[in-house]
Amino acid sequence: MESLTATEMAEVFWPVLQTNPDPPLAVRVMVEPEQPISSGPALAITEKKILIITEAWCGDASHLVPVFCKLTELNPNFETRLVYRDENLALMEQFLTNGAKSIPIIIVMDEAYNLVFSWGPRPLEMQKRVTEYKKNPDRAYDDFLNETQVWYNKDKGKSAIIELQNEFAELV
Repeated sequence: MESLTATEMAEVFWPVLQTNPDPPLAVRVMVEPEQPISSGPALAITEKKILIITEAWCGDASHLVPVFCKLTELNPNFETRLVYRDENLALMEQFLTNGAKSIPIIIVMDEAYNLVFSWGPRPLEMQKRVTEYKKNPDRAYDDFLNETQVWYNKDKGKSAIIELQNEFAELV
């Protein structure tokens, strides 16, 4: 299974995000270190293995993976690896979203590689929007994509950060 470190994956996603006039908070932190990012008590946990299933072409991943990478870099107890969905279909099959191979998926394991929790493929608010769109196939796909981009630009990764911090807080 080929995998990349969080830093290597951030480098893959950076060119995609350079064209975004309002990148997610964690990307701005990578460029502007003085910008604080919440690390709160949820990040003060024991060693965890984190696997992120992703692809560079995925719109949700282009917004979220740099955020996840930055969060994991903030905690020395996280060992993070990223794998490509299309090269790891057996793994992906274990983390389907409503039967679909939606990404990114965050898989958190303990030191012995036992599953602790998984998260993804997108924040709950965006997942609701995707579900609603799929219920209304007459709506223009380009309009939905534009609305999705606007939502992610305004959210700046905050929803994902909060949801993941809540998951980790339950472990402490």
